[in-house]
Amino acid sequence: MTLDTKGMGISPDPHRRRMPWTAEKKRVPGVVHSSREKMVLDGARRVDVDCVDRASQVYPLEALPATVASYEYNTFRGKNIFELASQAELNALRQWVYCKEWQEGTHDENATRTAIHFHRHGSNAASCYYTTSHGETTTQPAPIRLADFPG
Repeated sequence: MTLDTKGMGISPDPHRRRMPWTAEKKRVPGVVHSSREKMVLDGARRVDVDCVDRASQVYPLEALPATVASYEYNTFRGKNIFELASQAELNALRQWVYCKEWQEGTHDENATRTAIHFHRHGSNAASCYYTTSHGETTTQPAPIRLADFPG
């Protein structure tokens, strides 16, 4: 089988039209880019614009004052981390936390986990944690101490 090439003219970049993913991408000089292993705060590192959101396309030192200002604003209003997290979307409330130090004496990575749940109903909002081992809850929900203090 022979493909017909009649009518195709010579172009300086014909492969760009056939394969648009090979087109040159704009680069930003420095971004705040997080990964699972580490947080990269390197102004010299270049990352594709498609990989980061608009808020991240700034130099790290430019983003620092905004982060400090938002922290000061939240603590000035008397908000603590648990109250701020309780205002998040519902699907973000049940965060599983795991530390390697918690698995002492076990051979199962998922042996011990902690989930923080926020109760938003009524005026007595509370933050509780559950400790589980091998999928079974070993303790009753316990309130997190000092969760009502700002900062």
